Amino acid sequence: MSGKGRAFPKGWWKRLLLGSLVLIFYGVAVFYYGQMQPEPSVPVFLSNYFPDGDQAEDILKIMEKTDQDRGICFFREGGMETLEEPEYGRSTVVMTGEMIGEASLYDWRLAGLLFPDRVGCVLDSVSAVKLFGTENAEGRWLRFQGKEYQVRKVIPWKQRLLLISPEDPDGSYNRVFVKKEDSEMGKTPEQILMSCGLSGTIVEGGFLSGIALMALVFFPAAVGWSLWKSARTEQKKYFFRQADYWIWTGALLLLGVTGGMILWNTFRIPGDWIPSRWSDFTFWSERFSSAAENIQRFLILPKTMIQSENIIFCVKSLFFSLGAFFLFIVIRQKMCYTVHSMYFSGEKKKENAV
Repeated sequence: MSGKGRAFPKGWWKRLLLGSLVLIFYGVAVFYYGQMQPEPSVPVFLSNYFPDGDQAEDILKIMEKTDQDRGICFFREGGMETLEEPEYGRSTVVMTGEMIGEASLYDWRLAGLLFPDRVGCVLDSVSAVKLFGTENAEGRWLRFQGKEYQVRKVIPWKQRLLLISPEDPDGSYNRVFVKKEDSEMGKTPEQILMSCGLSGTIVEGGFLSGIALMALVFFPAAVGWSLWKSARTEQKKYFFRQADYWIWTGALLLLGVTGGMILWNTFRIPGDWIPSRWSDFTFWSERFSSAAENIQRFLILPKTMIQSENIIFCVKSLFFSLGAFFLFIVIRQKMCYTVHSMYFSGEKKKENAV
């Protein structure tokens, strides 16, 4: 038995490499999207009235009497400050923040910590290594503005941060974090603020996960559209009464149903994006204008650690999602070019033979 074995198409290893790169890019994009965390509360930048330390504690005491002790957290930035390790004299510069209230509303990783805590603090892991030589610094002491604080918890934040409870009650708070919804009392964040005599502007970063999720859809959508076109091309080769026609018709239906189920289970329309009256023609323009203002404020105003981390993960997920999408387009175009080249090459050989 003689003859040559079937040869691989020219440049097959390049397409295989690009295909593997596409899958790696998309897997990394999904990984970074999975790292994004939902905000544990509703961030509000206060206006008109900015309570000081004593007033904030009075509000918390009133809420505690009405079983709402876990509904709000007051916060203010303290600027860049120098921390010192008393025993060996090591020092480092970090951003500082002061809070009173339920700490987990600022970051869920602070759950179980009580603020005010006049001698305790929370530190990021990088600063802990700078001061103590290890991330396992819980229970160690540091000096800040001439006073010593004991590290209650070390958190692997992406930014350098020290959180404490202020000892000076004179400083005012310009930001609060409110529970998203009080299921027991049935109160919305706006109602909780009103009950405390506070008002302000809500600035949320939930749109980041929506942007990253939308980018993740591009690659499977391109794959699905490519398969649809291929199946439709094969279907056109057969007549209505042929079995192959119905096989490809079933494949098209399967692709359509699968795509619809993915979209249905992936995307949800928030309740506040559904108008109460369909005749309200100004609803959508006002809603989009409000969303644009929220994005603008989010980009300009200070952010929590979770919001900062979500921005990083969102950008990385976008980069790899779009990278996978464009690499697939390149592979698709090269495959179409190869098929057309092979087709015209075969036709030319037939003409020469004739």
